[in-house]
Amino acid sequence: MTEQNKKSILVVDDERDIAIIIKMALQRSGWAVKEFTDPILALQHFEQHSTEYDSILSDIRMPGMNGFDLVRKVKAIKPDVKIFLMTSLEISRSELKRVLPSVKIDGLIEKPAPMRMLVSLIEKGTATKKRSYHSFEVDDDDAACLDFA
Repeated sequence: MTEQNKKSILVVDDERDIAIIIKMALQRSGWAVKEFTDPILALQHFEQHSTEYDSILSDIRMPGMNGFDLVRKVKAIKPDVKIFLMTSLEISRSELKRVLPSVKIDGLIEKPAPMRMLVSLIEKGTATKKRSYHSFEVDDDDAACLDFA
């Protein structure tokens, strides 16, 4: 896969170790990845480089700016960017729609989630335009991925 054909994603998580692990997993699957631990810096970067990104993966709960606010601002800049949110908190589909009523979310990932599942959800969410809902149960760490792609 050439650099020009790579899908690109901006990863935002205030926990550096998590951001790095996600970056490595996505890079192994052929993604071009830029990671940030500060959502404000991530937004500033996105404002200047929005054409370089197909997707955003952001934690919801972060200091300085939460993931919901980041997503709203990113979508105002580039409405067609795919959005994936991560959280360690339980959040229902209806709660997500209440908080972001006019913003299409392509996937919600409950942490902790196995990296293969996270990558699979993002791959699936970027490959389709049809909206659907899927939940994946994980045996050992009780994580789930909700796919709204």
